[in-house]
Amino acid sequence: MSKIFKKYQKGIYLLIGILLLILIWEIISFSTKNLVFPEFFLVLKNTFILLFEKNVLLSTGLSIYRIFISIIISAFLGYFLGTLSSFFKPLENIFKPIIYLLTSFPTASLIFILIIYTKLTTYFLVCLLTFPLIYKACLQGGNFIYKTYGNIMLLEGKYSLKNYTKVILPLDLPYLSLGLLQTIPLALKVEIMGEVFVSNNHYIGLGTLIYQAYLNVEFVQLFSLTLLAILFTALFDLVFSFFKRKFIKKFSF
Repeated sequence: MSKIFKKYQKGIYLLIGILLLILIWEIISFSTKNLVFPEFFLVLKNTFILLFEKNVLLSTGLSIYRIFISIIISAFLGYFLGTLSSFFKPLENIFKPIIYLLTSFPTASLIFILIIYTKLTTYFLVCLLTFPLIYKACLQGGNFIYKTYGNIMLLEGKYSLKNYTKVILPLDLPYLSLGLLQTIPLALKVEIMGEVFVSNNHYIGLGTLIYQAYLNVEFVQLFSLTLLAILFTALFDLVFSFFKRKFIKKFSF
């Protein structure tokens, strides 16, 4: 019996945690008489119904599309600048204040500033918040490569272009992959947040639907869409956590 428990204890504790969350949800719902905090199983039922609604599927698809475009741009810049900073050390210090600013900038303030200056708010938002993570991962990879193969690379010359194109860039790809695994779940959360702030009649996305439900005082719809966003985020987290463990194990990060 103890062996079976040890084998499945993580899953058992996870289940207990989920049940505890549902219990807390139900207590809050009961205390508000279900007026502003709907009952959990009603929300869950409505969430599954939403999965088959064309409007919800279209909105979710467009949110994922915007994330995909933003991540491609962010990955290209992070990979190129991160490896370049490890190759040419002064660049690391030049970029350090920029990276610090991007990582410490209040997200809400950034959204308001982007809304004022561009119609591509969520694209820029996802790029600006995911770029530092990818940059740092690629910089870390480049520094490790130099630490491991530095003496051999000196034979070609410290700043030899061949070292950068033939050694740094290809060997740094696993670190780029690790950076992507860390940022993609974050990108989904940031995209939804940005859509809530940007919301208007012409902007389609999961965050927009959440904001519309709030304006219409449709609390069941609001909580259902929020739960749907949480489930999508959890799915992304599970998938990318699995691949992250694989990468860490394979490349010994």
